[in-house]
Order: sequence, then C-alpha cells, then structure tokens
Amino acid sequence: MLSLKAGAAAAILAFAVCGVVAGNAAAMDADAFLWAGRGGGGGDYESGVKAARAGDWHMSLHYLKRSVRRDPQDADALTVLALSYRKLGRMQESMRFFEAALAVDPDHRSANLHAGDAYLAGGNLVKAMEIQARLTDLCPKGCKELEALKSAIEAFGRKGPDS
Repeated sequence: MLSLKAGAAAAILAFAVCGVVAGNAAAMDADAFLWAGRGGGGGDYESGVKAARAGDWHMSLHYLKRSVRRDPQDADALTVLALSYRKLGRMQESMRFFEAALAVDPDHRSANLHAGDAYLAGGNLVKAMEIQARLTDLCPKGCKELEALKSAIEAFGRKGPDS
C-alpha cells in the first residue's frame, strides 16, 4: 500500500502549483497534490477526486463522504475531503478532516501540506510553520510538499496577514 501511495503521489506532484488566494493567505492551486487514483478505476474516491479537479467541490464532498464512511482510515480520502470543505469556505470541517487524516497517518505529506496551507488561509502563520517543521523532518533532503509550503509561507510573509 505504501508503494502505491508513493507512486500515486509522485504522479500527481507534477500538477503542484502554488498560488495566492485573494485576500490575505497563500494557497495551493485546486489541482495541487490530488491523486489521480489508486488503481482499480472507478469508486467514490476516484469520483470525488475527479469532481475536485473539475472544481465541483459539492460533488466532491458527496463522493468523498461516502468513501470516508466506507473507510474512515483512508488518509488520502480524508485529505481530499478536507480540501473540498476548505474550497467551500467551511474551514472548521476542513480542519477536522485534515486533523483526522494526520491522526491516521502523521507522515502523510499531502495532508501536512494542505493543513499548513489551511492554517495560512486562516491567518495562523505559527501553526503553518509548525507543519513546515514537520515536513522538514519528513523530508530531510527536501520534497515538493515542503517546497510548496515554504513558498506559500514566504508569499504569506510578503503579503502580511492584513493585506
């Protein structure tokens, strides 16, 4: 399972793009770090990711909630569900599911990245920097998730919390 997740993550990392959200926080592009699928084709997880890629966050929630009900220990599904809530501006639910993903798999790099980004979106630079430190420990030689969060934190610092 670990090698499958690593392979899927590597395939998707090519889509990673940092951007700045209107307002005061840095954020990842909608396609950043979403998985194309974990093999087998079809399924609620894959449908949820497809809807997320299309920017249909409500439909993404529909499928990913079903996926998480079936497997509440699926850190990938929990992460994309959390991202979907975040994109809909439902930050409390978003953080709940990011925390659930990290409780299942504290080393889940994408969950760490998106949780850090969500903290930035909420103006919490301290928590985002804690996540950056965790990613630094997970990626001592660097990784795309760490670099993306570093860039988001730098952009947040340039903009400032009140801009």
